[in-house]
Amino acid sequence: MEQQIRFCTTTDGVRIAYAVTGSGPPLLWVPGWLSHLELDLTFPPFRERCESLAEDFTLIRFDKRGTGLSQRGIAEFSLEIWVRDLEAVVAALQLDRFALLGYSEGGPISIAYTTRHSERVSHLVLTSTFANATGLFGGPEIQRGLTAMTRKSWGLGSGVLAEFFLGEGIDPVVQRQFALYEQQASNGADAVINAEAALQLDVRELLPNVNCPTLVLHPRADHVVPIELGQELAAGITGARFVSVDGPHIPDSKQMAQMDAAIREFLGASPRRAEPAAPASSPVHASLVTIMFTDIEGSTTLTQRLGDAGAQDILRAHNTVIRDALAAHSGTKSSTPATA
Repeated sequence: MEQQIRFCTTTDGVRIAYAVTGSGPPLLWVPGWLSHLELDLTFPPFRERCESLAEDFTLIRFDKRGTGLSQRGIAEFSLEIWVRDLEAVVAALQLDRFALLGYSEGGPISIAYTTRHSERVSHLVLTSTFANATGLFGGPEIQRGLTAMTRKSWGLGSGVLAEFFLGEGIDPVVQRQFALYEQQASNGADAVINAEAALQLDVRELLPNVNCPTLVLHPRADHVVPIELGQELAAGITGARFVSVDGPHIPDSKQMAQMDAAIREFLGASPRRAEPAAPASSPVHASLVTIMFTDIEGSTTLTQRLGDAGAQDILRAHNTVIRDALAAHSGTKSSTPATA
């Protein structure tokens, strides 16, 4: 899937990266705590999701300030500031009316934008998100512990955050991939300030002012945003539809398919056609299965030496080699974590 990455500038002079894929009615995706427009598409479940949505929509994604390809070294984050990031993307693309999807931390941002610009938002989709951050991660005590741990050691290899976002029993390889993603999606200082601001979010008083059709999607095993927060969110918006799905905060392919089916129905898109089944005569090689794990050794040191752009060139070359080898030998790539 080819995406076009461009940049725009907010009213307070911050550079924001955004990407456009597909065609059809615009669907603007507001990300969670961390995102990276390029890295996100190296994770098969998220790439599949983007490809699916881009079949029927012009999918617009962006990195909030302090994350991904957008400007780093940000001293302040707040709901008002994040709304400016979203407004800058809308202005750059000259969008008159569009569907808005807010994921995780992007939910309150989307709600605030919708209440200010109701004439622009045709539909609001809220996934794995909340109106009041007090209950995130199980409450303030756990929040303080996670914030302190993040401040002390960025790109955690301990797996604590990985288990919250991806569920228990995480494969060590996936755990390392998650830590590497953290390191490249933001620097430690921005990530901590970003998280502290997110934990102050409370848009409950705005919920009665949301007057467009709204869908609230929530995973039943979400340990970052417990499902009760999603239920509270849906109850506060008049006429909002609530749908629960399997899985943790960051979905795998199956969970994404469930969520996308609900989104397509809500937005009036045709159901995605299932892939045709393989012919019965297709050969099945059951005698030998080879599993290979790949990693870029010393990736943190490499990033420090080459910079983000140089490290991304290495990562893209690595992924190209793997994709070509898999294609040549009828292999498949296992699922890896999507955005945090």
